[in-house]
Amino acid sequence: MNKYSPENYKDKTTNRAVLPHSEFQLEGAQSVAKLLEETVNHVRTGTITPKIGQCIGYLACQMLRTLGGEAKL
Repeated sequence: MNKYSPENYKDKTTNRAVLPHSEFQLEGAQSVAKLLEETVNHVRTGTITPKIGQCIGYLACQMLRTLGGEAKL
Protein backbone atom coordinates (compact mmCIF):
# COMPACT_ATOMS: atom_id res chain seq x y z
CA MET A 1 0.00 0.00 0.00
CA ASN A 2 1.23 3.51 -0.84
CA LYS A 3 2.28 5.35 2.34
CA TYR A 4 0.52 8.48 1.05
CA SER A 5 -2.76 6.65 0.60
CA PRO A 6 -5.61 8.64 2.17
CA GLU A 7 -6.69 5.53 4.08
CA ASN A 8 -3.47 5.78 6.11
CA TYR A 9 -4.49 9.20 7.42
CA LYS A 10 -8.10 8.63 8.43
CA ASP A 11 -9.38 8.44 11.97
CA LYS A 12 -11.19 5.11 12.06
CA THR A 13 -13.88 6.34 14.48
CA THR A 14 -14.81 9.61 12.78
CA ASN A 15 -13.70 8.82 9.21
CA ARG A 16 -12.07 12.27 9.05
CA ALA A 17 -8.65 13.08 7.66
CA VAL A 18 -5.80 13.27 10.14
CA LEU A 19 -2.73 15.16 9.04
CA PRO A 20 0.59 13.35 9.08
CA HIS A 21 2.63 14.43 12.09
CA SER A 22 5.87 16.28 11.44
CA GLU A 23 8.53 16.77 14.09
CA PHE A 24 10.14 19.93 12.68
CA GLN A 25 9.41 23.37 14.08
CA LEU A 26 8.89 26.52 12.05
CA GLU A 27 12.02 28.43 12.97
CA GLY A 28 12.74 30.35 9.79
CA ALA A 29 11.94 30.83 6.15
CA GLN A 30 13.64 27.57 5.15
CA SER A 31 11.49 25.49 7.52
CA VAL A 32 8.35 27.26 6.21
CA ALA A 33 9.46 26.40 2.67
CA LYS A 34 9.89 22.75 3.73
CA LEU A 35 6.36 22.77 5.21
CA LEU A 36 4.96 24.16 1.96
CA GLU A 37 6.87 21.53 -0.03
CA GLU A 38 5.39 18.73 2.10
CA THR A 39 1.92 20.26 1.86
CA VAL A 40 2.06 20.49 -1.94
CA ASN A 41 3.14 16.85 -2.12
CA HIS A 42 0.33 15.77 0.20
CA VAL A 43 -2.27 17.66 -1.85
CA ARG A 44 -0.91 16.22 -5.12
CA THR A 45 -1.04 12.65 -3.81
CA GLY A 46 -4.49 13.10 -2.27
CA THR A 47 -3.35 12.63 1.33
CA ILE A 48 -4.93 15.93 2.31
CA THR A 49 -7.64 17.92 0.62
CA PRO A 50 -6.89 21.13 -1.28
CA LYS A 51 -8.90 22.98 1.38
CA ILE A 52 -6.55 21.79 4.14
CA GLY A 53 -3.57 22.58 1.90
CA GLN A 54 -4.92 26.09 1.37
CA CYS A 55 -5.27 26.57 5.13
CA ILE A 56 -1.68 25.43 5.74
CA GLY A 57 -0.47 27.72 2.94
CA TYR A 58 -2.29 30.70 4.43
CA LEU A 59 -0.86 30.06 7.89
CA ALA A 60 2.62 29.58 6.42
CA CYS A 61 2.36 32.97 4.67
CA GLN A 62 1.38 34.55 7.98
CA MET A 63 4.46 32.98 9.54
CA LEU A 64 6.65 34.45 6.79
CA ARG A 65 5.14 37.89 7.43
CA THR A 66 5.93 37.47 11.13
CA LEU A 67 9.54 36.64 10.27
CA GLY A 68 9.80 39.90 8.35
CA GLY A 69 13.18 40.52 6.79
CA GLU A 70 14.26 36.90 7.16
CA ALA A 71 11.48 35.77 4.83
CA LYS A 72 13.73 35.57 1.77
CA LEU A 73 13.83 32.01 0.50
